[in-house]
Amino acid sequence: MNQPFKFHTFLNCKTEKLLVQVGRMLREFQSILQGIQTNDMNLFSQKSSKAALYTQFLNPQGRIIFDALIVRPQVVVQGELKIKEDEYWIDLESKQGADFIKHIKKYCLRKRVSLADFTNKVDVITIYSDLIMQQKEKEGDYWNFLDSSIYEKTQEEIYTQVCYSDPRCSNIGMRCIVPSQDKLQLDKSIQEKSQDIYEAQRLILGIAQGSEIADRLPFTVNLDFLNGVSFTKGCYVGQELTARTYHTGIVRRRVVPFIIGDDQKLQFQNNIINPSGIKIYDPNFSESLEGEAMLDKNQNEIGKILYNKGNVGVGLVKYLEKGTDNEDLSFQTKNFKGQLIYSSWLNEKISEYVKIIKEKEEKAAMF
Repeated sequence: MNQPFKFHTFLNCKTEKLLVQVGRMLREFQSILQGIQTNDMNLFSQKSSKAALYTQFLNPQGRIIFDALIVRPQVVVQGELKIKEDEYWIDLESKQGADFIKHIKKYCLRKRVSLADFTNKVDVITIYSDLIMQQKEKEGDYWNFLDSSIYEKTQEEIYTQVCYSDPRCSNIGMRCIVPSQDKLQLDKSIQEKSQDIYEAQRLILGIAQGSEIADRLPFTVNLDFLNGVSFTKGCYVGQELTARTYHTGIVRRRVVPFIIGDDQKLQFQNNIINPSGIKIYDPNFSESLEGEAMLDKNQNEIGKILYNKGNVGVGLVKYLEKGTDNEDLSFQTKNFKGQLIYSSWLNEKISEYVKIIKEKEEKAAMF
């Protein structure tokens, strides 16, 4: 099968993901989901190519309990590829799985909804390609590579692979959920890498997830940058504080990536697995820096480290004070030196947000 572009690599993400199958009465469950998470379920009906949404589930105080990808599965019937109309898959961190199912069940009492753990029936992988990363307008959309004719003699529905551009950021690549008994139908020349590379890639972009962001406020972990919130859909659990922060407040701390190392002239690329790029990820760095203060050269605290994998990680940083264009992006912890990294994607998002802040200040000055 001819491929329209060259894939770099694929990474198995299954070990840290849990997949929950939600089915039976779709309309009823859509209504439930619409009221307990930050994104708009109507986006699926508004765009037939929409495969997945990124979202967060909040408590009544507006703090994060879980973050997840809501995915529309696909099936093949007599060789024809179709969207499975009566269910969703929810893709989240596996160690949060039991708590998530318990949380969802609270809203499903006396509802015609079924829940099932699908984790052992599928593999979850990420695939990198320049073309996918360049097409921001396709974030969350299906990428279909399935030769469905191999199933044309099959009468019953067969679950098949679901591939889509990661809805958080196209630079993460394409995410695929593949039934365990199947093989992903892609270019055989792609190279398999360890899951550590996936983790490093998302951290370099400034994307925290799962237990790394539990109990945080949504905008501090870049929910608005990651296409994960709707400001038009109406009420949901935690909506009041989230909406008030967006419309009247200023987010003074955000997740910003960093690398441990004191080379001020360090060069890097957004895509760390690009064969021509400089390898900045060092898996041999084994120190956990979670919770440590990040200090500038004057020993002022500019943030705190949320999580690191090897020598790369993310911190909650006073980005408005430090500035993205500052020539000195260095910091130090108790025992190590490092520097902040503003990828072109993150820099663009922050610049857009700073414009919004200025517009708010200008409007406030008029009264």
